[in-house]
Amino acid sequence: MNLIKLIRIARREYLTNFRRRSFLFTMFGLPIFLVAIFLIIGVVTTSAIDSIDGFKRIGVVDQAGVFPGREIPAPLRSTNPFRQPTPPKKAGKQTPIT
Repeated sequence: MNLIKLIRIARREYLTNFRRRSFLFTMFGLPIFLVAIFLIIGVVTTSAIDSIDGFKRIGVVDQAGVFPGREIPAPLRSTNPFRQPTPPKKAGKQTPIT
């Protein structure tokens, strides 16, 4: 390809595409807008959660033993909805399958 043709193509692209308002907005305005939105979201979330003092404390029942050394309080032990079911009764006489 000839260098003069390449320069003509580049000049035409510049004059038709790069000088449009839509291209300039997409190239510069949209990234600035997105950064502003992310900054606003960051400021709002950091100012909304200052401390955890306003939250209620809840209890966690650890039957799996993930947190060893922590004892389950007696009131929670008696009302625990995750109690182990009673083991099934043994069957009568068992015969091997042949």
